[in-house]
Amino acid sequence: MRKHIVNLVKNSKQEVSIDYLKGAYDISNPPIPFFSNQDFYRVVIELSSPLTGYLGRIPGAATSGDRFHYLRDL
Repeated sequence: MRKHIVNLVKNSKQEVSIDYLKGAYDISNPPIPFFSNQDFYRVVIELSSPLTGYLGRIPGAATSGDRFHYLRDL
């Protein structure tokens, strides 16, 4: 599931919002369907943490304003 999310950001070739990423995940034949928005956001934040560093994060004014970009493969 995490690798799938990283690949979605990688294939977008641009910064993406959490809403865009959730929509892309839902229509991309995900390995684990029916994620709640809050759980999905937590996983994306985990992937963008300094400890993991798979995604870069540009914080927005609200959680839906955060932007993510690809850094490295999982």
